[in-house]
Amino acid sequence: MTAMGLFRPDLARGKPSSLLKSNEDYLKVFNSSIELDIYYWVAKTQRSVDTFIVSEDAQATIQQKSNLKYHLSMLVAEHLNGGPVRQPRQLKRLAAEDVEPSPTGMLELFRRLKTWSEAYLAANNAILERAAKTQRFTDYLLDCAAQDRAKTANEAGDAT
Repeated sequence: MTAMGLFRPDLARGKPSSLLKSNEDYLKVFNSSIELDIYYWVAKTQRSVDTFIVSEDAQATIQQKSNLKYHLSMLVAEHLNGGPVRQPRQLKRLAAEDVEPSPTGMLELFRRLKTWSEAYLAANNAILERAAKTQRFTDYLLDCAAQDRAKTANEAGDAT
């Protein structure tokens, strides 16, 4: 829920046990105003991401498998939603329609994630394990995704 519903995969990766220690953080994730079908959708989608990232199709390194799965989850939610998600309730439509990521869609998102990650690491002289735990890396990925969305929209507009 932290990665997909709050767009904070860096927290899900970096602080999984301390994430829910504060009451404020706990209520962002476990809130009675968030419908159960959203929790179910998030769990099911995360399971799909987990299965994909360890598959041969993903061609992920050990570091990518452990450090990018929540970032991929965020990008899957962003892609399926058509834009960023800042509150779990924004996933309502996806949950209600039981929208699932396609294997080819997930493969393409992961390919982009790997490319963006490599560019970030090179530009910042960073290692993936540390970068994946920072909001700066998350924000960078969201910017890349937004630029991709804008480029696709422009290309679609040019085609008409």
